[in-house]
Amino acid sequence: MTQQSPSRFTVHREMLQCRFTTLYDAIDNETGEAVTVRRISPLTASTNALPLARAQVVREGRLLEEARAPHLPRLLRTQPEGDDPVLVFERIDGHPLEYVVGNLSGMPGQHLLGRWMHQTARALAVLHERGVVLRDLRPQSVTITSGGEVMLVDFGLAWMGQDDDEDGPFRGQGAPHYAPPEQMSGRPPLPGFDLYALGAVFYHLATGRKPPTTHERSVLE
Repeated sequence: MTQQSPSRFTVHREMLQCRFTTLYDAIDNETGEAVTVRRISPLTASTNALPLARAQVVREGRLLEEARAPHLPRLLRTQPEGDDPVLVFERIDGHPLEYVVGNLSGMPGQHLLGRWMHQTARALAVLHERGVVLRDLRPQSVTITSGGEVMLVDFGLAWMGQDDDEDGPFRGQGAPHYAPPEQMSGRPPLPGFDLYALGAVFYHLATGRKPPTTHERSVLE
């Protein structure tokens, strides 16, 4: 059932819960456009993480305004909604990679995995050229569009060149099955963190098994 939003948007469905935000499939009531909207999630809004989340959404908006590239969301505008910034994208018609693979009749084939991996690597390369480290590549943060294309959609932990004081709360965070030990131990961000996660994500997709967590790896060693 369609949910009427108190803002200028009519929300049709929740697409994805991200680190601090939620993506919604919506209609812009002023323009009639079908759009995808990123809002700070209600859970985040009730915690002391709210100022960090607001700052990160603003940084994401600046990044995507400049980084017009395949496999990255196309930002239409950043606008205020009360005290919160809201990102409005061209509509992303798709589902998380985890959902898509889970609904295949069997394991994804080598050609399909190779195609998705190549597209993900291209998007990461664009970010790395701009000094951005995503730090949160996982099957839930990649969307596969209705056309079968990869789209990176969660920038909640991304390091965008901010200084160490601003970055401090995000140090040592990530998805334990996909982030490298160096990231989880709080070392300064490097593009190699994302390349490690890329391999871990597609290992999971190719084998059907999650990689061991950072703690499990340290025990094995």
